[in-house]
Amino acid sequence: LLPNGSPMLSFEIIDEVPNKRLDMTFEPNWDKGAVTSRCVYELEEVGDTCKLTVMHFNVTPELEGVKEGWSRIVSSLKSYLETGEPIRFSSMVG
Repeated sequence: LLPNGSPMLSFEIIDEVPNKRLDMTFEPNWDKGAVTSRCVYELEEVGDTCKLTVMHFNVTPELEGVKEGWSRIVSSLKSYLETGEPIRFSSMVG
């Protein structure tokens, strides 16, 4: 959430294939001038594990900071899946 209590992101699902793929918009509410972009998440079985691929399209210069955000989110997800505890970051914006 943003400091004013509103959601940091909005999204709309464009397409989905259950247990395989999710295609959605990425609407950053922290920057009213930012252009809506698109994210695709793909899951793939690899032996007895699962591979997650996150693709972010149409990232404009004002959204360059989302690269660090994705790194934090994926690191936290990995920690959660391995230990049951996510990594808690003090701030994802700014």
